[in-house]
Amino acid sequence: MTTLKFLAGLVVCATLLMKPGLVHAQLLTRAEFFSKTAGDDKDHDTGVWVKVVAADGKTKLADIANAANSSGESTHYNDNTSHTIKLTVDNGRATRHECEKFKFKVGIKANGNDNWKFSARVTLYFEKGKTLVEHITNADLNSRGSTYVETPKWAGGK
Repeated sequence: MTTLKFLAGLVVCATLLMKPGLVHAQLLTRAEFFSKTAGDDKDHDTGVWVKVVAADGKTKLADIANAANSSGESTHYNDNTSHTIKLTVDNGRATRHECEKFKFKVGIKANGNDNWKFSARVTLYFEKGKTLVEHITNADLNSRGSTYVETPKWAGGK
């Protein structure tokens, strides 16, 4: 009888482990960058770069290069406006656990000169509606002579 109880327990454990929620880790499905311009606008022809890495600082998770850059006013970020940029997921095999305490940097490259003051957040989205969010406040990027500049330190990771 003891052997039967043991085997029944194994069957119950195996059944529980086979449920998708327990075996399948939540994978990174999408990422976005949200900014709120405050104090100095971003010109329409200034590109935005975002780099997102895992806490180790090496594993790439998501990015975007030269976004929100055009000849039209739709990419001009006026003072006190909010904008969202969809990021490209670089590592669709990354689990929510591996992405905890992720870090990000923001960069710009002006067509000439531009100073952009903003606060921002990056949101990573996972299966089953789970998210991770990191923030940066009071950032100030000043691109002169069409040079690329980025935040000096990684934001997030806490």
